[in-house]
Amino acid sequence: MRFHIIILYTLLILGAITVLSSVSYRMSYSMAKRQKMEEIGLLTSQIADSLNVYFEDAVNAMNFFRSDITLREDIRECNRKSQAERYEHVRNIQRKMKQAILNDNDIHNIIIISDNFQFNCQDSGIGNVNYGSDLIREIVSRCDEMKKYNMEFLSAKNKDYVYGGSGKEEMLVCFPIKDADGSRTLATMIYVLNFDRIDKICKRQQLWEQYGCYLIDGKGKLFYAPSSTFPCPDYDWSPESATNEIDNMMLLSFAKIEANNWRVAYQIDLSEIRKQLETIRHFTVITSIIAIFLVIIISVYIGWKCTRSVRTLSDSMKKFGEGEFYIQVDENSGYEEIDILNKNFNHMAQQIDNLINEVYAIRVSKQQAELEALQSKINPHFLNNTLQSITSLAILGRNQEIIFAIDSLRGMFDYILYEMSDMVPVSKELEYIERYIEIQNIRFNHGIEWKRDVPELMLSYRVPKLILQPVVENSIRHGLKEKKGAKKLLIQGEVIEGRICFTITDNGVGIGAQRLGQLEERLAEGQETPGHIGLTNVHSRLKLNYDSGSGIRIRSLEGRYCSVRLCMGLEEKEYGA
Repeated sequence: MRFHIIILYTLLILGAITVLSSVSYRMSYSMAKRQKMEEIGLLTSQIADSLNVYFEDAVNAMNFFRSDITLREDIRECNRKSQAERYEHVRNIQRKMKQAILNDNDIHNIIIISDNFQFNCQDSGIGNVNYGSDLIREIVSRCDEMKKYNMEFLSAKNKDYVYGGSGKEEMLVCFPIKDADGSRTLATMIYVLNFDRIDKICKRQQLWEQYGCYLIDGKGKLFYAPSSTFPCPDYDWSPESATNEIDNMMLLSFAKIEANNWRVAYQIDLSEIRKQLETIRHFTVITSIIAIFLVIIISVYIGWKCTRSVRTLSDSMKKFGEGEFYIQVDENSGYEEIDILNKNFNHMAQQIDNLINEVYAIRVSKQQAELEALQSKINPHFLNNTLQSITSLAILGRNQEIIFAIDSLRGMFDYILYEMSDMVPVSKELEYIERYIEIQNIRFNHGIEWKRDVPELMLSYRVPKLILQPVVENSIRHGLKEKKGAKKLLIQGEVIEGRICFTITDNGVGIGAQRLGQLEERLAEGQETPGHIGLTNVHSRLKLNYDSGSGIRIRSLEGRYCSVRLCMGLEEKEYGA
């Protein structure tokens, strides 16, 4: 027991080391992630504050520009006058646009679209604006619904509103220019902000390659990324779905830009944290391997020393289970508990061996008596049926056939009385069957057409005496006797899978399904069946002489045929061995 306790404590220590190492690594990993989240959270807030100042400056400049009363008057006049009459007003608007761009580097370009598209005015640097594009129409429609001092920040590709434009993302700020009471929209103004400054603000806080700053617009669309693609292209940036950790690959921190309701996301690759924890991981793995190795060595040594005697007892029990009931084990192993087990095992094995020998002797005596009883039943039964046939011939006055029948009967009795062995060659058994069928054929006016199909090599095999005759008799008596027309009988033999098999088939009246079921049930239970005593005897003899796979199988179709198959081993049981 002491050794078992040592092994148990060793395993518990190993489990504790493994658990502590795992917990230590996980705690370190969690603490490192928490620290990095705090770090990038601070950076994200700083970037959001910088971008907020930038956007607020841009908003102030736009509000100043659109609050110019003269600008509003010029736009109103352009909407009211014809193209030829509004030349001076157009010059005034373009001059103010250029002045606004010169005064504020954050403004890259300005587009003014008058009400009902009656007047279009743009800075020359923007390119040819596609005023009929879906984007421009949507912006005009949305601005028309805005209040006087509202504005909206949008992200769009250059090609979405410029003829021959590129796929570069741009930040657009759109707002309406309303009349004094705010009831009517005079024009829609679109500012294109300077993207270079946004890029500088975001990259200024990017510390390492594993870090990155991202800008998400109000619709949850990724507007700016430090590289062309985000590591997880299917990531949902919407506020409802965005998470702080993506597939255990990276951490994200979010901060809101109050000026335009956009968001800043700052990302760090978790591989940076994992690199910092490699030392702990290596130490944990090495410690665990050493501990496991030591435990295996100790456990194997202690187990071998303690269980050597147990293995000996186990091997003896295995041999006992395989039939070696006389086996004995050493009762002086050096361990008190194991010696008690060995002593009890020896006592049990001796008792079981004695009981088995007694039961086996009783069983052999019983089987031998049953075989002799079955053999004695066959001879009177057959003789009675044969004498009935000869009596019928005498009544009909068929003297020659009586002589032939008696001669055949004499040959059969020579076989029955003077063949002393219980096992006879197949050839002799078939000669006996031939004489029996000749006698029965006399009774049926030679109406039985029979044939045998037995391979030559089977003729020398030995089978129980009178094993086929009861089956042939059953076929003639119960199958062919009531048959109208040609009566046919076929005896086949074959050797298959180490067994001798005979099949006796007749084209008689057959056996009904219900009757066949009852007959098979009685055969299985070893009960005699009225009218079929011979079949029961044959089946019982095969079961007693051979293994459990031997016996009779019957197949029949009422009104068509009946086929009885006998199978037995190549060697019979040896009783008393």
